[in-house]
Amino acid sequence: MRRREDWEAPPPADIKRVQDVLTHADHIVLFYPLWLGSMPALVYRWFFRAHSLKSLKRNILQSCGIKPVRTSVIGMVEAPASRARDRWLRRMETYGRAAA
Repeated sequence: MRRREDWEAPPPADIKRVQDVLTHADHIVLFYPLWLGSMPALVYRWFFRAHSLKSLKRNILQSCGIKPVRTSVIGMVEAPASRARDRWLRRMETYGRAAA
């Protein structure tokens, strides 16, 4: 059980560094593998139990004032023919260039 002091204490140094970086970021890009159609447990825990992409977007990122939030989900990256994979890579490159 957490006590009030636990929540009022300053965050550990590693968490503080991440907070500082996120505060000054122009863009935040998250890459993670889909695990059974959702984010892996480690990503889930890191984002305070955002159990889905929709939950992460609405309940975490947007509620903290991070806007706009755009998502691209690409699955089965190792499975498709090379043309499909090349299309995905070009799309991600386009998004990256637009964000620069």
